[in-house]
Amino acid sequence: MKVSKKWRTVTPLSKSIALALFISLPIIAFIFGAKWQKLRDMAIIIELSGKASTTQESPVPQKVLRPQNYNGGDDNVIKVDGTPIPYGL
Repeated sequence: MKVSKKWRTVTPLSKSIALALFISLPIIAFIFGAKWQKLRDMAIIIELSGKASTTQESPVPQKVLRPQNYNGGDDNVIKVDGTPIPYGL
């Protein structure tokens, strides 16, 4: 397939357009991304503030289950939200 020379020639206009796009597109993308992040942050803050106003129950501690052949450590440990906490604290 032969393409004529006028379609393969780099002109001053095409260089100018390429340069303008090369400089402007990253700047536009950065500005858009910054505004998008600000909107996302505001949505998260609004969501969290809505959850904070509702009453929530405190987590119920659960005893850690260990195998019967466990030979070490203290069995007086509770687990709250996945964090082991010793009894008596």
